[in-house]
Amino acid sequence: MEAPHLATLHNKYHDRGFTVLAVNSWDEDAKTVAKFVKDMGLSFPVLLNGSDVTDDWGVWSWPANFLIDRQGRVAQEMQGIDENDLPHLEESIERLLQ
Repeated sequence: MEAPHLATLHNKYHDRGFTVLAVNSWDEDAKTVAKFVKDMGLSFPVLLNGSDVTDDWGVWSWPANFLIDRQGRVAQEMQGIDENDLPHLEESIERLLQ
């Protein structure tokens, strides 16, 4: 799923406690990532130096999405999803926000 779709989800659900955090897995410098964030119009944080994070979380396909519940547990993992999976992702978000 592309970053603009994640921005839409972040904007739609943020007031209800949902946050998107992106992780830059390619360890690009802050200036490069800031340009990407600006060019894409992203409204959510993009974390730097993520290659260790992707290894620690077992990311094998991009994009990888992990829904974390309010207790900090992974409630759902989806790797390699695309825009066709957006309705399913929104259902999962809705369920977690109840």
